[in-house]
Amino acid sequence: MANELKATVINLKSLSQNIPDPIVVGAGDAAGRKLRIIFTQEAAAQFTPNTKVYLSWLHQEKNIKGYNIFTEIKNEDDEDFPPTWEIAYPKAMLYEGNVLACIQIVDEVSIATSVNFTIHVLIDPNAGETYTETDDYSDFQKLVIQINNLSDRMTKQMIDQKIEFEDMQLEFMRIRKIAMDSEENTRIAREYAEQALQTTQTFQETLESIQELSAAAQTIATQALEVAEDQNNAVVTLQNQVIEIQKLLDKIDPEQIQTLQEFVDNWDNIIEQDIQPLIETAKQEVLGELNTKVEEAQGDHQALWDAMQFVLFDEEVGD
Repeated sequence: MANELKATVINLKSLSQNIPDPIVVGAGDAAGRKLRIIFTQEAAAQFTPNTKVYLSWLHQEKNIKGYNIFTEIKNEDDEDFPPTWEIAYPKAMLYEGNVLACIQIVDEVSIATSVNFTIHVLIDPNAGETYTETDDYSDFQKLVIQINNLSDRMTKQMIDQKIEFEDMQLEFMRIRKIAMDSEENTRIAREYAEQALQTTQTFQETLESIQELSAAAQTIATQALEVAEDQNNAVVTLQNQVIEIQKLLDKIDPEQIQTLQEFVDNWDNIIEQDIQPLIETAKQEVLGELNTKVEEAQGDHQALWDAMQFVLFDEEVGD
């Protein structure tokens, strides 16, 4: 009997590891032999303080399902003792035939499942004289099994709902992050649009008149002084401008924005090639007119001087 009661041990390094099967089960296993799982390496790393281990199984001939919890084996004296769980073979499983089973690690947020393996029941232990003379459980035993299965299913359902709820929380957090990123992108787009609009207005004013450009510069300086004196009004004004710019952006064709961008990229060339020559020409014309006026004034002054000398000379001759 001692050999019969020796536990069946599975060393599980990873849930994707193939479990050697079939695991052969006989009459002795109904007398208390246990299935023991020792988790190491990658499988052990998945454990948390609230982790539970379940045996999920299906008797393929009897079409009986089970979901039974393992019991944890602890060794307080050994800090390196690996997570070890064991379970007595459920009597509901021990009918002659094949049982398809897997091990599930359940924690607060997920359920991790091992590779399926087969348990082969050689004979029907429940039919022996040590137990019952019939293959069927009593009504009370069936009720206990049903209650146990119902409890396990409810536990599993609650775990599944908890996982689903936490997945929804993660999805909501992801959506919130996308919304925040979109808001930031909108703010950056508004800043670019404001810069583009200011550049367009400045260029248009420059083309209309050099004189208007000087007046605009003076107006901007005055507005800057007013902003420094009253920042609150400036903030309100800026917010209204941003709203108006957004409305304009909604109406701007992407091709127009591209054209405007190309214009902004060529702004320095336009200043150097088009506007600077106009300024130089205007300066030369003003200087030319000023020199002409000076020369005319000098001529008038010389004529007046000559006339005064002539008068004085006549007076001296008369005396």
